[in-house]
Amino acid sequence: MELKIFNDSKDFINVHEVEIPEEMNQRIKTGIDFVDQMFGEGFVPGNVILFTGDPGAGKSTLCLQIANAFASQNIFTVFNSNEEHIIQVKKSVDRLGLKHPFYVSNSSNIDNVLKQCKQNEIKVLIVDSLQTMGSGKLEPGNFKTMKSVTQKVIQYTKENFIISILIGHVNKNGSYGGPSGLKHLTDAHLHLDLCSNPNCIVCECGTRMLNLEKFRFGVSNQPQQLFLMPQGFKKI
Repeated sequence: MELKIFNDSKDFINVHEVEIPEEMNQRIKTGIDFVDQMFGEGFVPGNVILFTGDPGAGKSTLCLQIANAFASQNIFTVFNSNEEHIIQVKKSVDRLGLKHPFYVSNSSNIDNVLKQCKQNEIKVLIVDSLQTMGSGKLEPGNFKTMKSVTQKVIQYTKENFIISILIGHVNKNGSYGGPSGLKHLTDAHLHLDLCSNPNCIVCECGTRMLNLEKFRFGVSNQPQQLFLMPQGFKKI
């Protein structure tokens, strides 16, 4: 069933006549306990998640773990990175001990990424990061482009019932580098904080706090305290 998007439609419809596509009644779990606990019964096909966090918090690492988890279920997944070359992504995959195959790419334009998603029947799209993606003739790095990228991903995600995760950076002063104005567009907002305790000696990598600050299909504000270890994230 196709989910039609009427952004500028003037037609009214009785709410009880609205049909919910079967795909959106499904929930897909990753198998990563602390991620699945945050999203309740699992990710919803057709959802776009904005994932923000402090510099160096481990956003890319966690998303690689999520990509591997989906791939373990034979769900076609792509990790598009402009933050690191695909060789560096492969080195990270090896360091983390991730064994399940998923696609990687270095495309810098969202139109090309979505075209490849269609051709390869991708079901999970991870973009690292919003700030590095162009859209059409729009160059990366400004709010107008990030908004265009987000809107195109939302449109594609809902028309094709995939799951999309968009990584967005937070500036070193703690302010959002653009994604702050995009939170209202997405279905969920996940945020990863560095440990704020200067006396933390739990592990040499420090601790992280993962917060689901918004979720249209469930309860938010269920923080998870995590270790970032050489082999990836573990729940405390």
